[in-house]
Amino acid sequence: MAYTPNNLTHIPQSQSAMKKHHLVIAFLIIIAAMLACSPRFFLASPPPPTEEKPGDESTPTSKTIETPGPTGACIISPGSPAMPDLHSPGTAGPDLLVYLNAGGSIPKLRSTLTQNAALPAQGPGLIIDDFTGDDLDDLAVVIVEPDSPGLMPPGALFFFICNDHRYELSYAAPILTDLYNPRIYTAQDLTGDGIPELLFSQTHCGAHTCCEQVELLRWQNTMLENCLQGKTDDLPYPTVEVIGPESDGTSQIAITATGFGSVGAGPFRPFTRFWRWNAESQSFLVSGEKQLASNYRIHVLCDADHASRFGEFIQALALYDRVIEDNNLNDWLDPETERSSLAAYSFFQKMLVYLQIEDMASAETAYNDLQALCPSIAPCAAYAEMASVFWDNYQANRDLVNACSVAKEYIAAHSAEILEPLYFGYANQFYSAEDICSINP
Repeated sequence: MAYTPNNLTHIPQSQSAMKKHHLVIAFLIIIAAMLACSPRFFLASPPPPTEEKPGDESTPTSKTIETPGPTGACIISPGSPAMPDLHSPGTAGPDLLVYLNAGGSIPKLRSTLTQNAALPAQGPGLIIDDFTGDDLDDLAVVIVEPDSPGLMPPGALFFFICNDHRYELSYAAPILTDLYNPRIYTAQDLTGDGIPELLFSQTHCGAHTCCEQVELLRWQNTMLENCLQGKTDDLPYPTVEVIGPESDGTSQIAITATGFGSVGAGPFRPFTRFWRWNAESQSFLVSGEKQLASNYRIHVLCDADHASRFGEFIQALALYDRVIEDNNLNDWLDPETERSSLAAYSFFQKMLVYLQIEDMASAETAYNDLQALCPSIAPCAAYAEMASVFWDNYQANRDLVNACSVAKEYIAAHSAEILEPLYFGYANQFYSAEDICSINP
């Protein structure tokens, strides 16, 4: 007989056995339900607890949602304020601040400055960037007098930082009576910390020559400060360059002096002054200077003297020969006289070099060449006479130092004939008797 739900009650069992059977079935159903609903009843070992970081209140099954901090633009409710008067840069800062905090449009400001010729002709005049490292854009703007008649108009730099949805005027380089043509060369990170600096300059002009007062403006703690140490306003008509970045993220600043505007300065030899970032002092310090190549005869002579002074005799001899023989070198005011004087000087120096390296034959050849170049009626005759005084003393005593002493006495008595031909303007070396006859120890 098959058992079905309809005839289940007819199974021949005792009442007690049937109750126990029902209880067992009910118990098993309850256990199965509890196991299915609660992981606490698993027989396996529980998983290890999830490690929580200090301050992290999230649970292993929850997803932490981070709210991003403020980044990018300085958020100010847009408005329609009147454009401030930009014809007087010296007083424009406070008016610009009102304009910006009233929701004034920066693109409209840039357009107005451009139309009014109130931005500097060189370099960026208006820069938006995060100069303070708070992920909010700040504003640097240079305004020049649009109606200035000169080529170098006066002007001012204003620096606005974004703080709590408002701008603050944090820095101003005002108009000064002797500084003109404000400009920003670049706005970039030169210190390797990821935050840009402003390379800014203003020009000062004398009677014939202009120089620049260059600053590197860097946000330090709570203010914008100049971190470029050392002088820049002694470099005539400079060119400013950023070199880098290097492997550590820092860059060099190189400022090259290109020449004086005065004829009295003589032929100018360009040179570059370098600055490097110094983390200890948190500033850019002068790291060196380098003279650039020159095709003037006097500058080749100076290089020869420098090599001789430091015992680089082979190089010195080659350079003295170039002074004597190179027809492609430039002279200054009186090419014929200048060349004969510099050649005579070079022969004298070749004689000294050969004596120091104990090449008597070559020294005598240089001495004889000088005598042949400068006979008694020649403009350079004094150099030949100085060499004779030196040579006679050396032949008698074989003492270079003593022979030089005698030569320097002659120079002191004939400075107009010996020293003045070596004067090539105030931008070049001033020669003395010690420079002409000096023996390395």
